[in-house]
Amino acid sequence: MCTEVVTNTGKRDGTVGKPGQEALNDSVVDAHKDSGVSAGARTFVRIVTNNGDPFSRYRATKLMKALDLVSCQVPKHNYKKATKEQITMPNNPDR
Repeated sequence: MCTEVVTNTGKRDGTVGKPGQEALNDSVVDAHKDSGVSAGARTFVRIVTNNGDPFSRYRATKLMKALDLVSCQVPKHNYKKATKEQITMPNNPDR
């Protein structure tokens, strides 16, 4: 009466994906390693698009989360807060 239809989409076990997904994953991981772990989603978009594959930063963000890639940026220099008023120029408005 009832026939069982089995389709192997691979969405649950991750064995079968979209065509070219494995190569895309490899190119993103290679770009991440080459950048010294500092490349973000927009950098990946530039690198992969230059290779000829259409790619968006939203897709890159999803892929980064799936592959557990984290972008580590070098912190910028911050000036220290002034604790004393300058002697040469007093702060008249007292802001």
